Amino acid sequence: MVSPPIPPPPQQQQRRWRHAHERVTSFSTPSEVIRVPARAPSHRHRHHHRFSHVLILPGNPGCSAFYAPFAEALSDELGGETEVVALSFYGHETLTPKKRQKKREGPLSLDGQVAHAAAFLEKLLSEVEQGGGGDEGGRGPSVAVVGHSIGGTVAALAVREVEERRRRERNGRERGRRRAEDAPPSPPAKPPSPLPPPLPLPSEARIAAVCAMMPYVAFDEGSRQQRALRLLAATPPARAAACFAAQAAGALLPRAALSALVGLATAASSPPLTRHARETVADFARSGGLGHALFLADTEFRALAISSAAPRGAGKEKEKLEEDKGKGKGKGGSSEFKFSVASASEIWEPLASLGRRASVFAVGRGEGGGAGGGGGEDGGGGGSDGSGRRAKGKGQGPGGGGGGGGAGGDHWCPPHHLDLLGPRAPLASVLLDPGQRHDFVACGGDGTARAARAVAGLLRETARAAAAAAAGEEGEGGGES
Repeated sequence: MVSPPIPPPPQQQQRRWRHAHERVTSFSTPSEVIRVPARAPSHRHRHHHRFSHVLILPGNPGCSAFYAPFAEALSDELGGETEVVALSFYGHETLTPKKRQKKREGPLSLDGQVAHAAAFLEKLLSEVEQGGGGDEGGRGPSVAVVGHSIGGTVAALAVREVEERRRRERNGRERGRRRAEDAPPSPPAKPPSPLPPPLPLPSEARIAAVCAMMPYVAFDEGSRQQRALRLLAATPPARAAACFAAQAAGALLPRAALSALVGLATAASSPPLTRHARETVADFARSGGLGHALFLADTEFRALAISSAAPRGAGKEKEKLEEDKGKGKGKGGSSEFKFSVASASEIWEPLASLGRRASVFAVGRGEGGGAGGGGGEDGGGGGSDGSGRRAKGKGQGPGGGGGGGGAGGDHWCPPHHLDLLGPRAPLASVLLDPGQRHDFVACGGDGTARAARAVAGLLRETARAAAAAAAGEEGEGGGES
């Protein structure tokens, strides 16, 4: 009797993402990126809810390698027809000193990282425009930006900076064209030589959607974790000691041993860190990027501190924060913050300025919770019902319906900050998932897949809403003319 053949062991799924280093204008050393290439052909541009590229901006410690599994999952949720790019904050890399081409610049503040993200976004838009394409409405290819934690605030500010710069450039070109048309023609001295046919102008890429995942928009004085981290980041001796310990461990221990040590140190966490996350932590410790991460934490805490000043935050602590905002930020900083918030009413202003293109995915509240969803002025947007889905009922007033009860599970984006989202950003789409974790990129389980599914849905929804609103405005303009 012949026995059946033994099936081969299941092969491990080959990773699709690739590690790269790309130069960004005005920065001396290349920036670390993770790219997940698209698998489908170029017909992906036909519909306005399909994106050519998605850019992911990380949360602190700002290392794109943490987001490689999430980038792959997001690409799959978008049908595999979108290239997903995750950008590290400048200096927050996993390269060891021996592998760097040259010494990198000093640590960048929150404003500096916004400028770096804006420069890379400009580069990505130019790359997309060279590829051409567009949707059936004649618009150029669309790009989406996703930011996690402080990356959500950086994403909104970078998009606003890029669009303001492009608007100024378009206005300058239009003024130059009008001057050229008004100038009298000068007779040619000799017959002009035939010119080659002009190259087709690339379709201008547009940023169709921006999603903030568990965005960090304000310092919360009531969070013990934030207070402890602010103390570490704001104390130079403690910051230097932490950086020295991380680099010493990286220099003395091989990568596998350091990764195992990270696993032992985080064994009590539930769920535990994945193998990929442990190896990324080990590489990040060896690279010396911890100093950059702590410096960024110091500047973001001070720039976003005033907004959450509750009655318990008044007095000497509030006066100290006011004084810190007016002072320099030390090495690598400037004399003042380009972006900061002065009151709770301003914490959602960067996202609110994006209108219908903005969306928020957050942990939200537990049972019986919920937060205001994005709605129009008529209260048409629904709130969350506390189960990770939008509530079907209409909102209450300009900001959508708000929910009560339950305690928030994310101290970086707490419920009392989410409660302000509806009134301050009424056009933004909101999705809450009480079962999600802020650190989903480092933990196992289905957190990464759930986050990718939610973000993909929000990106499509906001792109459709923004396109419909733009088409309505164009129709009204055409009717008036």
